[in-house]
Amino acid sequence: MTDPHWSATSDALAELARIVAEAQANNPLAPITVMVPSHVAGLDVTRYLGRTLNSGAGSASIHAYTLHDLATEIIAAHPTVHGRAPLPPTIRLGAISKALTEKPDIFAPVADQPATARAIARTAVVLDSVRPQPHEKNAATQQPNALPQLTQEVLRLHRAAADALHTNWYTQHEAFTVAAEKLQEPAVKKRLGTVIGFMLGTELQPDALMFRNSLDAAGMQHITAAGSVDEATTVITASDADDETRAVARLVVEQLDAETPGHRIGVFYSVAQPYNALLVQRLTEAGVTFVGPAPRTLTDSPFARGLLQLLALDTADPDKRAILNILAEGTLLWRDHELPGSATCERLHSNPPSDEENDDGPTRTGATPTRSARDRENFALFDAFLTALTNQIKHVQTAQSWADVSTALTTLIDLFLGPRSAQELPERAKARETLIQLSRDLTKLDGIGPLPRSGLIRSTLEDAIASKGGWAGKVGAGVVVGSYADAVGRDLDVVYLMGAAEGRAPARISEDPLLPDAVRASMNPNLPTVEQRAQAKKEQFFAALASGTQRTITSPRGDLRAAGSFEATRWISGAKAEAEKRELPSFAHSIEHGSPTSNALAITEQEWRIRHLLTATDRSAAITEDPELNRSVTLTRDRHD
Repeated sequence: MTDPHWSATSDALAELARIVAEAQANNPLAPITVMVPSHVAGLDVTRYLGRTLNSGAGSASIHAYTLHDLATEIIAAHPTVHGRAPLPPTIRLGAISKALTEKPDIFAPVADQPATARAIARTAVVLDSVRPQPHEKNAATQQPNALPQLTQEVLRLHRAAADALHTNWYTQHEAFTVAAEKLQEPAVKKRLGTVIGFMLGTELQPDALMFRNSLDAAGMQHITAAGSVDEATTVITASDADDETRAVARLVVEQLDAETPGHRIGVFYSVAQPYNALLVQRLTEAGVTFVGPAPRTLTDSPFARGLLQLLALDTADPDKRAILNILAEGTLLWRDHELPGSATCERLHSNPPSDEENDDGPTRTGATPTRSARDRENFALFDAFLTALTNQIKHVQTAQSWADVSTALTTLIDLFLGPRSAQELPERAKARETLIQLSRDLTKLDGIGPLPRSGLIRSTLEDAIASKGGWAGKVGAGVVVGSYADAVGRDLDVVYLMGAAEGRAPARISEDPLLPDAVRASMNPNLPTVEQRAQAKKEQFFAALASGTQRTITSPRGDLRAAGSFEATRWISGAKAEAEKRELPSFAHSIEHGSPTSNALAITEQEWRIRHLLTATDRSAAITEDPELNRSVTLTRDRHD
């Protein structure tokens, strides 16, 4: 078994192609299994091999899997999982909530808080790896009195939930365990053929590590790459994340202008907030097609936000202002009636008509004119709408089973969050359909979770909504955008790593208060500690850096959203990195002292307008002709007046 280590992913891919060609030299259909760090890396690997093997004629019998996907495929027909489904996070959370409700013990003061069950559920994923099995012995778990009381209680709740779920659901730990056992079977080994681990970093999940060790024992070869801050690497600092993304967007456009294919350029960030939204905004303004995690997910949709706000209302005394805010977002309606506009509803709420008012006009000189009959009709309709809405919300909050909750929620969405027209935007329709499906899935909690109650219903739906991610674009059809983890194993030419600052790379990692490092060591030596997780993040950063042959690292010097400043990450500190670091002036500084895109492309309409204003011969005329600037000046003047 070889273990080649390279300084660039391109070299690692070439080595992978050599090993595959050698393995298929006598049989072009010999099975090859490539273990990859992510699905997108798997696509890059198979496409690379397809265009390089057999003189570009393509490849066959080559499959790329993540560890989880391979384990799932291996156990697909195993009797242990027959009739059982993978355990979703919401079902585990429901089982832990029920265990907390039935016997809270030391958690009694906070047992009814959704955050308590969430914290225990996160820890339970780790505890799956130390849960005693019939064929296992573990001194720490067999002697619970040796553990702190808090850990004992977390273990008790975890085991209670696991026992309740075992009949119908299986965990990731169980999938990896069964898959590791099946790797010993000759038929499975033959089907996998030559197994190659490509760019697999340090595995922090104990169950996945156990499965990976089984692959190693079965003869898996490894190919890895790690970049460095060398002559091919540029280090840039910007005043803050906003200027950082402006600079990177401009560099991307310059690469495209130099005819570098978009799919060969990757931009990756240390933390999603604020970089994902900022980067998408700048690339969109510049007209650059990109592919990667969507900046807006179901959580950000007005439908999800409005539904959760409705479920938080006190139906005995509903906050009408909150309902009006949701109505103003354009998500609320009444399926069977035509509501007045949100502005009219706002006016009627602020100044409702009285029963004595009529259409006879002023009764005396100087008296206030009476309200029209139309206003009274609109007010009556709005009042009836509020009554119907709160009644349906009450049906949800007072449901006696999760099946009833599901029915009441889907009715609420149908009656009050339905489509406004047949020409509704596809993203709005998709958000609504997802909410309906999540509402239907709540029926699975009957017999598993505790009886529904208002706060639990809202928190459960909130967790389900948060679990739904999103994807923008099509792989291979634009500039690649994502996190550092998304960069590992990618086949790219130009790579930008953003947010390389202390506190972001590495991000602050703290111990789990329910399972501190000292306890982890006594329960299972494979449970990752804070130091091990930090080291894995560092390795991931340099693996991401290796993905491009032309590399740029950017770091913010401060944060306009909060006080304080940033230092460049310790990972790139050193005499060479410090000597070659470029400091970009802020966007505001550029406006005050010259063109904000001096000697560079102006990539957005705003930058073109600013450049024109700063370089115009007759600046007064240019300012007068700028409609955007004139509107801003008028708005400012009107506010002052």
